[in-house]
Amino acid sequence: METVLTFARSELRKYYKKTTGADACEIELRIDPSLAEKGDDVKSDDRFRISVLAGKGKIAGINGRSVLLGVYRFFRELGWVFVRPGADGEKGVRKSAEECGVNLAFRPHYRFRTVTIEGANSVEDVIGLIDWSMKNGFNSYFLQFRDSHTFFERWYNHERNEYAAKGNLSFNDSAAFVERIVGEIKKRGMLYHAVGHGWTCECLSFPSKGWNHVKDEEITPDKRKYLAKVGGNRKFYLDTPLYSQLCYSDPKVRELIAEEVVSYIEKHGEIDYLHVWLGDNYNNFCECESCRQKIPTDWYFMILNEIDRRLSALKKDTKIVFLIYFELLWPSQTVALKNPDRFVLMFAPITRTYAHGFLKEGEEVDKELPVPQFELNKIVFPSSTKENLAFLFAHQKTFHGDCFDFDYHLMWEPYKDLGGLRIASVVYGDVRSLESLGMNGLASCQVQKVFMPHGFGMFVMGRTLEDPSLSLEGLREEYFGALYSSHEKRALEILERIEASECCAYLRNEIGQRSDEAAKDFDTLSEYLFASLSDLQEREERESDALVKKSLAYLRFYCELLRRYLKTLAIKARGGDREALSAALKEMHDYLFLNEEKAAPVMDTYEFDLIAEQIVYGEWNIIKCEGI
Repeated sequence: METVLTFARSELRKYYKKTTGADACEIELRIDPSLAEKGDDVKSDDRFRISVLAGKGKIAGINGRSVLLGVYRFFRELGWVFVRPGADGEKGVRKSAEECGVNLAFRPHYRFRTVTIEGANSVEDVIGLIDWSMKNGFNSYFLQFRDSHTFFERWYNHERNEYAAKGNLSFNDSAAFVERIVGEIKKRGMLYHAVGHGWTCECLSFPSKGWNHVKDEEITPDKRKYLAKVGGNRKFYLDTPLYSQLCYSDPKVRELIAEEVVSYIEKHGEIDYLHVWLGDNYNNFCECESCRQKIPTDWYFMILNEIDRRLSALKKDTKIVFLIYFELLWPSQTVALKNPDRFVLMFAPITRTYAHGFLKEGEEVDKELPVPQFELNKIVFPSSTKENLAFLFAHQKTFHGDCFDFDYHLMWEPYKDLGGLRIASVVYGDVRSLESLGMNGLASCQVQKVFMPHGFGMFVMGRTLEDPSLSLEGLREEYFGALYSSHEKRALEILERIEASECCAYLRNEIGQRSDEAAKDFDTLSEYLFASLSDLQEREERESDALVKKSLAYLRFYCELLRRYLKTLAIKARGGDREALSAALKEMHDYLFLNEEKAAPVMDTYEFDLIAEQIVYGEWNIIKCEGI
């Protein structure tokens, strides 16, 4: 706790000096468990009290993390706005000490306010986002897999960018990155979520370093007997250990997984929430006669109960997060979790639509929605929000413990909703509806660099998880006013023009691949963006504020990139030939990666290019099972 208070004091002094110019700060920081109220968990929840008048007073919280959150809230109340990671993303204010007064008692609304690693990242990208996230109300971070190697490898080895020198990132490098990141998480008192997929291969001594392939001949008989029998064969599904299920009716398999999980916890006491998930694919569960006697969730719960039994014997209080996703959406029929307090239910509606939110404004929640009958290895994805929610409600009838939404608003949608305003609205509505759906927050599985040309969606997410009573319009005024200042109206005009186009509907495949009307719209929008470039450049050159100047530069770059993308999409929509389509896509690709240094601080260039290629070449809305 003292480490967190030490960091909180350094942050208080830093921003107090930036605000007042004074080195001395007469604000005391204190952990005060007596602030906790009925129902508060002093480890997992947050509550703070700010009592500062004329630059003197105290900020107290029920734990160190709450104190730090209180420090950031103090400065936000004074007028600071944090629009993107890094010092160039901070909109400060100047006040005298006498003007520094805040009196506020606050408890963030949701317990789970979590960012999850995805995409292509440097270690600095991740640390920068962790730092920014707490300033905007988040309280936890989730590192997927044991070393998150695949997310670092994409960046350091410059996957998809042939113009950059290729790196050679080792697994040891990634492990060192994780150690450094965990240090940053703990320095802030954030809750640390870890792992997820991988237990089903690690327990057989196959590393879970990503979606790597293993040749069938590399599987020895002593390992093969534990693999799921699918189509009469026991092998890795699609030759990928991380995708694969095991023969869960075999007591030895359940024992091996439990041993692996418990051993990992004994070595990693820093983990607050350990995610224990099964294989990362679907329609590949074991078809042997023994496994057919129960549905997958029954076998899963038997494994979880064994993990809890062993942890309880060791007096370990680590929380275990279990996943309802793919086949595990169907609730257990014959097995219950014996110690619900150990577990947290994670609802992962990976196949849902983001064209709209979970609920419409004022819509009543129907918790008696039917769930389709389970058919082994013949599941069909639910796509509507109601179909997805039916599974959640079915689980909640038998599991009454903690629960949160694991969602993908900012994973693929930023590359479909190109203006970024529509998805921010969906985020806002979904977060506000979580409580009525029986969920205590959100873990956002998302690209980390989601600030091109702005980060309004993530800003809305953090702030609304903290306080769902905030208005979307108020958040919009606060964010874009800080981001663009006097240029706010013009910048929003451009973003709203992008939103008004056919882009989002086309990229979501809502109007079909062939559309002359959409092609014309893409041409018109491209011309509009081209006509806006000189105005944006003039505004950028005149602007003296560093944050606003950089924001205008990002918007101008984005307009240039979209012009090239729109050219590609127009060719596709008209039914152009493959050669013309490839040439146009290459032009966009080259512009993106030859200028990657300009975009990299705020944009995941790897994901933008990957998804653009999938869409242009017709792989519409395919679920790439690459970490859920």
